[in-house]
Amino acid sequence: MTKNIILLVWDACRTDYISNHAPTLTELADQGIFFENAISSATWSLPSHASLVTGVYPHEHGVTGVTDSLQTSPLLDTLSERGYTCYGFSPNSFASASHNFDLGFDHFEFTKYLARSDGINPAQYYRAFTDSKDGSVRSGLRIGSRVYQDLVASITDPEVRLTSSLVNFCVAVSYQTHEAVPGVSRLLPPLVKQAGIRPSEINTHKIESVIEAEADSEDPFFIFANYTDTHYPYIPPTEIQSEILSPPLDRAELIAINEEYAQEWEFMKKEIAGSGVPKPILEKVRRLYAGEVRSTDRHLARILSVLKSNGIADDTVIVVTADHGENLGESCVIDGPRMGHLATVSDRVTHVPLVVSAPDADETTVSKLVPLKNIRYLIESLAFGETGSTNLVEAIQPDESYVVCQATPNGVPEVYKRHAELPKELLRTEVTESRVVLYEDDWKIVTSTHRDPLAVRDDTVVPVDEAPEKTVQVAIEQAEILKNGGTTTDEAVQDRLQKLGYL
Repeated sequence: MTKNIILLVWDACRTDYISNHAPTLTELADQGIFFENAISSATWSLPSHASLVTGVYPHEHGVTGVTDSLQTSPLLDTLSERGYTCYGFSPNSFASASHNFDLGFDHFEFTKYLARSDGINPAQYYRAFTDSKDGSVRSGLRIGSRVYQDLVASITDPEVRLTSSLVNFCVAVSYQTHEAVPGVSRLLPPLVKQAGIRPSEINTHKIESVIEAEADSEDPFFIFANYTDTHYPYIPPTEIQSEILSPPLDRAELIAINEEYAQEWEFMKKEIAGSGVPKPILEKVRRLYAGEVRSTDRHLARILSVLKSNGIADDTVIVVTADHGENLGESCVIDGPRMGHLATVSDRVTHVPLVVSAPDADETTVSKLVPLKNIRYLIESLAFGETGSTNLVEAIQPDESYVVCQATPNGVPEVYKRHAELPKELLRTEVTESRVVLYEDDWKIVTSTHRDPLAVRDDTVVPVDEAPEKTVQVAIEQAEILKNGGTTTDEAVQDRLQKLGYL
């Protein structure tokens, strides 16, 4: 029997935080297939997600900058051909219709604006607007009319509450217009999270609804969901804060810690100025991040529970991973101290958790390096009924002797203006410089379009001529192939990047 498949991406989740802060995922890893050394395809969300569904590295699929979009989704094509009904839920704009990530899905929802799950999702009108060919004004009027009609219809719809729909539209409008107030752009996400409006809750509610609706279906289903709790800002639910911090932080302190210390560029400014981040503050940042991991793990537990209660746990495969990892103030031998995942090729960013829980699979721990891009082939193997450990481990193995993570620039020159006090060569890593991290055996090779190659062995930088020459050359060639990612973006794209901490 063909298995249902659920792919969960814990955005910016570190591998080393799983064992102590994610008991549900740890149990799945102990009972299923745990890949100890999974390497993300990229150091940020857009190119990494594109690799998940295409099965190739960023330099091959070309979705490397903030203005790029998917043109094809081979994984979803295969699943559809195999008779899967495909659902997607994501609050990450880089994994949404704005970058064509919804291609191939039967149902896809951008959950960022959903404060209430029983209301209309404002994001559903995005595709209708962008696909329109008759001009933005006429399109806006027509879609506005459609919104009005849907709101009126919701008055008599028992499954949709008008008040909830209005709240959702208010949240969406707030996100889209708040940049008009100076200084608010990065404040809104922490405030929204702190107020309890969490897309993860919407994701899980949607997934539970799909499982209940599909439980008796003869056709298999595929669910993709991106969980952004573990992405900056780090503001776990109040009840979890009480577990990890004593006493819990108030709203002002939560926002201050995120804005002044956990935001990547602000952290770097303090490091370069020589003041750094006080250890007690750094410890709070790490505890808050741990709380977000714990929060996301509880959503996984809810999903497993509803699978069991609907009698389809043994018919469903769960795949849990991350699009990239995260630095929390630690130092990297190449880049120095870093926060977040900007301007870094740290192992804490390139290494990601990867767990596969399949009913027919034996307990297996894989220590070999595996590329996250090959999740496409692992899932396709599942779709063809290959659910044993040997087949699944084989499906994700690299074709080459090496595994690669690529740090592509977002191509937004606004970074130079916003952070003029930082060294230009540092900011360049986010605007024009591409870097390739190639892992082979115990070697880590880092090449760049702007710098000489580096070699790392045993966490120590060594002369590059000691590294295998062919390995170094492959990394150099990949860096040269990568595009700069463009040099201009519109204000809406810049706004999204700022709210995520990229600007």
